[in-house]
Amino acid sequence: LRQLSGRQKIIAQEKAALAAEALTTTMQVNDADVDSHFCDLNNKLYDLKQKEAELREDFQSLRHQVMSIRASREHHAELQAAAEKAKIDQERISDLASDLIVKATAKLQRAPTVREAKPPSTKLLSTVVQAYCDDQKAAGKWTEKTEAENQAIYALWLRIVGDPPIGSYEFDQHRQYKSTLQRLPPNINKNPRYRDKSIEEILAFGDKPAALNTVNKNLMRVAALFLWAERHGYAASNPASGMVIKNPKRASEERQAFDQNDLNKLFQSPEYMSGAHLHPYMHWIPLIALYTGARLNEIAQLHLADFQASAGIPVISINAEGDGKRLKTRAGKRIIPIHPELQRLGLLRYVDDLRDRREIRLFPELKKGRDGYGQIVSKWFARYRTRCGITEPGKVFHSFRHTFIDSLK
Repeated sequence: LRQLSGRQKIIAQEKAALAAEALTTTMQVNDADVDSHFCDLNNKLYDLKQKEAELREDFQSLRHQVMSIRASREHHAELQAAAEKAKIDQERISDLASDLIVKATAKLQRAPTVREAKPPSTKLLSTVVQAYCDDQKAAGKWTEKTEAENQAIYALWLRIVGDPPIGSYEFDQHRQYKSTLQRLPPNINKNPRYRDKSIEEILAFGDKPAALNTVNKNLMRVAALFLWAERHGYAASNPASGMVIKNPKRASEERQAFDQNDLNKLFQSPEYMSGAHLHPYMHWIPLIALYTGARLNEIAQLHLADFQASAGIPVISINAEGDGKRLKTRAGKRIIPIHPELQRLGLLRYVDDLRDRREIRLFPELKKGRDGYGQIVSKWFARYRTRCGITEPGKVFHSFRHTFIDSLK
């Protein structure tokens, strides 16, 4: 703006000089030369008008730039406000989830005002646990992974509280269980350090306790068991209700996105650049995760039939259709356009090659495990990112999803 104002002043000075020259010409030049001089003045005036026109265009361009910057800032502010609102909503949802069991219990407890008191159940906790697990499996509510996870949680619970009748299990016992759980280290059944040790001996080590999310998962699963026990007449109350601990960390802080330096390490390492991968999934799955934001198991279980075209655009269909495929949530079913960079790198050529070989799945080398097709990939990627020098606890395979979402924002 200062430069344009300077040019404007120069043009004004030139116009004033031109006017003075015209006046001098009128008074001093002979009649024979007047036409020639005024022709020169007219040319100079034309040049000045051209300069003024250019100046007006530059002013207009600057005005548009200012308006664009202002609009961009306002849009950025709106995005920031929307992001903050989303974070607040996320925390509210987390709080509501924590209270869900309490509200569900209260609803189930509504009954006629007058009812006959029943004696406390004498069924042992272990018996109720087995009945609950059998019921969930029969109803098809648990995957193989969920069943194993819940069995481990209930086994640890019984190891801490013993095996009393469910009717005698009260709030004091559950508070003691919660207190013990908060001090126990993770994976006590897997770590050789804790093998053949009692709970008291493990606590005496003073090792770092399990993460808050792990503690809450255990508390919520026991609360779910008691909710079922109430509904089926095994328990008169739910002492595990409302015992979850509010997490001071937001969900976005639990796992971090990969920054550009991390991506350079992962995709420009000598190991990756040499193409000396033992299996195709080591090359393609990180790339697909980066350019789609899909979850690990969603990518690992893809079929060639999931590569389609929609309105002439190549897409990937994320679905649960096919042997061994499943989605984390109902909303997980979706269509994702295939990024041009994935096309340039040859993903569709790789798909066509597999079709020519009459394969069914995108990664036939992956076998289905208890946790789906992604278990082997997860273990490989954990080792690979460590070899690349990415060791922060919050940076895992799921960080690709955060990177993708942050880029869209």
